[in-house]
Formats: sequence, structure tokens, C-alpha cells
Amino acid sequence: MNFFETHYNGKILLVDAAGPSAELISLDSSLVREYLGGAALNRALYDRFSDDDPVVFGTGPLTGSFAPASCLLVATFRSPFTGRIANVPLTLRTGPQVKYTGFDFIVIRRKSSNPVVVVAHNETVRIAPGEAYDGLQLSEMLDRARREFGRPESFVWPGAVTPSLAAAATGRGGGFDRRGLAAALTEKNIKALFIYGNDGLPFGSDDLAHSDRLIGEMKKNLKKKEVGFAGLLDRIGADQAAKVVPRRKVRHMACARCPVPCMSHILVPRGVSGTDGILLADHLGFAALAEHVGIGVYRLISVCNEAGIDPAAVADWLAAGVPQEEALGFIANLVKGKENNAPAGNRGGDFYGPLSEEDCDFFGGGLPPLYNVADDASIKAWKTRTARAMILGVCPILAARFPILDASLPSFLAENTAQAKALEQTLESLAEAVIAGR
Repeated sequence: MNFFETHYNGKILLVDAAGPSAELISLDSSLVREYLGGAALNRALYDRFSDDDPVVFGTGPLTGSFAPASCLLVATFRSPFTGRIANVPLTLRTGPQVKYTGFDFIVIRRKSSNPVVVVAHNETVRIAPGEAYDGLQLSEMLDRARREFGRPESFVWPGAVTPSLAAAATGRGGGFDRRGLAAALTEKNIKALFIYGNDGLPFGSDDLAHSDRLIGEMKKNLKKKEVGFAGLLDRIGADQAAKVVPRRKVRHMACARCPVPCMSHILVPRGVSGTDGILLADHLGFAALAEHVGIGVYRLISVCNEAGIDPAAVADWLAAGVPQEEALGFIANLVKGKENNAPAGNRGGDFYGPLSEEDCDFFGGGLPPLYNVADDASIKAWKTRTARAMILGVCPILAARFPILDASLPSFLAENTAQAKALEQTLESLAEAVIAGR
């Protein structure tokens, strides 16, 4: 496997929040040979620094490459909710931006005595005071970051509410954090991670042409109605939510290098949502809210995204009989630090059929369940594709939707048949370990 030099920078950013200080250490090629990257290599780094209770952000070998949906950054940490090790997939452009800063992995150790923000930019890092970010909602946080550091290319933000209800976000549409990444960052007094990357890597000389051919195959039988946020709601059977999402005059959005968007930006009346437009990216959070409030979901989801609160927790309030206006009041007071009586909410939700809470740790409990809940083989295949994607550094949603990627993604890394066979064996073993939480 010779992809180490073409697909990695060979650098780990080690941040000691207690210093605060940071240093660059080398990414050993032997680690890549053994663990490939992403969730699997993250776990190896977590174990190395486990005495410092780290939060590890890691790219995969395909992150930032020409492979389809090569967008992924994976966070690995001890969940403050369960005490177990969990992974959370971070999408949009977050993974490529980390790799383009010149880092492959970011390890944040120990706890800062004061609030800080971590700013990664082209092989440099700045740990800046973060008191001014305390309590800021998403738009306010981004405005301040633009004034202080310039517009972030990507970010990871732990929200503006109590950690037990917060969900880490990488964009205005929320995220897939239902295992406490936001709480883990808050425990370390990290108010945000800002990423500014504009470098690159050589990757493979034929990768772009190879990717274009593969994308053509993926799109051959794709129907228009299967694209976008509503298309994925249809796929997971969220019928009540799908009914309130418009199918026309919608701008579908995708993560880096993704040929099949699963997000949508829609225009809704300001009286319905409180804003002129909204990015829909959290399928399960949206579906959970829509089940209780119908068209009222737009107002709630926009408030949740601005506050950094998990919509699934708010949906649990609604299920318990809390009226929508009272729920909005809870959120407003939580942001102000004045609310001590908001219900905790069920952060796990009831989205995954026969999968237990522990079964969901390896993917963060927030991805749409693209399997038949009554079919054990379908569930096993979905778990395997999700784990492989989180090792390689590609979107697990796309990997689960298109089985053609099972063999096609590793082909970006192998130069011959023997390498492809060895890589497949390694990937199969690592996927089993990731699923099992090892």
C-alpha cells in the first residue's frame, strides 16, 4: 500500500488544552498500514493518549481526494453521556479542510482552565481566548470568528446550550452528533474549532477520471425524486416529514465531491420559520420534530440549529406533552443560561429499530438508517458500509446508498490486484473492530 505519501500529509496536530499549547508530531506510516485512517486510526490515537481523555479528529486516506463524497472527518472520544468510546461523522467540507491545513489528525488533550477556541491554518495553530464566544448562537459565533480570524472555511461548534442537550455542528443545518461530542468539547472548555485550509495533496494521477466514470455509473438509474433532503426522507420512511418538504424551487446541496445531494436549501415564509431560507441537513432531527408539529417544524428546526440544541431532544419534549411555544421558550432561556427546568430529552431517539444504544456508538447515533429493520442481512450490510466509509474518509450516507462503492472506493488506493486484495482484507477486519467498538 503506497498511498501514504500521496493521500496523507504525515502530520498530527497535538493540542494540549491545559497549556494551552500545541505541537506537530509525525504520523507514522506503520500506523497507516495497520489502521488505514479515519475511525480506526482515531481509536489507536485515542488509546495512545487515553490518560488525557482526548478528543481525536481524523481524516481517512480518501478524505479530500477525487473519490465520490470524500468529505469526511471523524471525531472519536469518550461520550460524557454513556462513558463509552464513540465516533461522530462530520461532513460538508470539514474533512478536506483539515487535510488542506496540512494536518491529518487533530488530538485535543486535557482541559483548559479558561474558554478557548482552536484555530488551525496551513500547518499552524493558534489557541485563542474564547470567553467572548460563550453563549453565542451560531450566526453570532460565525460573525465574531470572521471579525477575529477571517471567515472560517469549516468549523466544529459545540452549541450555545447546556451540554446535555447540545449537538456539535459543522454548518447551519446541524449535524449527526447524538453521542455527546459537543459535551466532550465543552468539558475541555473548547468553544469552537475553526479550520482554514487552502493546500492540497497529489493523490492519484488517474483519480479524477476514475471518479467521473464511477459517478456516471452511480447516476445511471437515479431518479430525480431520490435526490435531496426529501428524497432521503422518502428512503427512510419518514412520510410525515417528507410531506412538508417542497419538491420544487429547491436548491439541493451536497458535501465535498458528492454527486448525489442529500441536503436541501429551501425558501419558506418568514412567519413559518423565522427566517427567509433554511438548510435542511439533519434528517432524523427534522423527522422527529415534524412528527409532532407538522409544518411548525421549520420554526423549531431553525431555532435548534441556531442554538446548537439537538432537535431529537426537543422532539422528546413534544412527545411528553410540552407545547411548541413552551419548547421555544425553553430553548431561548437555555441560550441565556436562565433555564434549569428543561426536560433532558431522549438523545438516542427511536430511529434504529433492533439496534441497541451501544450498537449505535460507532456512528454517533445520528445517521439515517438506510436498511430494512426486519432484515438482519440488510442491517449488517449497512453497518459494514458505514464503518468502511468512516475509515476511508467518505460520506457514510452515500456509501450506504450505492453498493457499487464497496469495491470501487478501495480501488482509489490500490495500484494492483495484490494490493487490492490485501487492502480489502485489512478494511474488512478494521470495519469489524470499529463496529464492535474496539
